[in-house]
Amino acid sequence: MSETKKCPYCGETITEDAEKCQHCGEMLTASTADNDGTKEKPGQPRKSFFEGRLWNVIMTILIVIAMFVIAGFIVRFFNL
Repeated sequence: MSETKKCPYCGETITEDAEKCQHCGEMLTASTADNDGTKEKPGQPRKSFFEGRLWNVIMTILIVIAMFVIAGFIVRFFNL
């Protein structure tokens, strides 16, 4: 039987000469061979929530809602 190692992405046991993990589907390269099976993907820093596209969409929606609320108060206050 061939030697085994842990996948650096999901931590499952895979064959030593595997090019792709059969569990998580990630491609394995020579640079990932030194990883000890942690869940962090090597070479990719984690993005914070505030750097993602989701944050921009949420903030845009909140700003639009706030504009409608403020416009509603202005209309009621000045009886337009």
